[in-house]
Amino acid sequence: MQNRFPSICIVPRNIRRTFCSIDLFTSAHFLTMQSVPHVQGSLPILFRTLSIIPMTSLGISIGSTRTGVCVLKDSELLDWQIHDFRMAWSDHKLQIIINLYKQYIQKHKVTSIIVKMPPLKTHTKAITQIRKRIEVLAKAHNCTYTSITKSDIKRLSNLRNTNSLIDYARMRYPVLVHVFEKGVHNEHRYYKKLYEAVLSAHLLKEGQITIT
Repeated sequence: MQNRFPSICIVPRNIRRTFCSIDLFTSAHFLTMQSVPHVQGSLPILFRTLSIIPMTSLGISIGSTRTGVCVLKDSELLDWQIHDFRMAWSDHKLQIIINLYKQYIQKHKVTSIIVKMPPLKTHTKAITQIRKRIEVLAKAHNCTYTSITKSDIKRLSNLRNTNSLIDYARMRYPVLVHVFEKGVHNEHRYYKKLYEAVLSAHLLKEGQITIT
């Protein structure tokens, strides 16, 4: 029977890859130990291989009038949408937005939520309320939660501006080509939040963001 360890993978020095310590209860990655025969005259090395349970992430670029949403399972985009909310801000509108996110979580059995937030100094009352309710939603559905800004996305992806962000998302996920073509006429302004949501989920999947 295999033992499971929420710990760091031990690999030979010539494999130049950094593995991070992963919490057993918040990650889709578990490490399993395999016995390796000892070779006479060599140093004993403990190998552990990754047994991966798929991570399904909900990426959200929040807004009180428009939100971009995607669901990423490993490297596959399962869903991606832009949603508009044109009514005036109210508790009822807040509930509509949260119910929308809840539907994605339940439909795709989401395990992680990452939210692209505007800079803290620009947070309105509406944005603060949405953020707090998403945090509650994540806890209620046993999802990990973290947030990111557009500046973080560009820095971690080595991107200089919004156009390069859009091009990068389209390159990594070719299924977005139709969205890109529809957005050409308005310089992609309408779908900008969708690309932000996709790259947020992508960075989480790549392990470039720390889950808090």
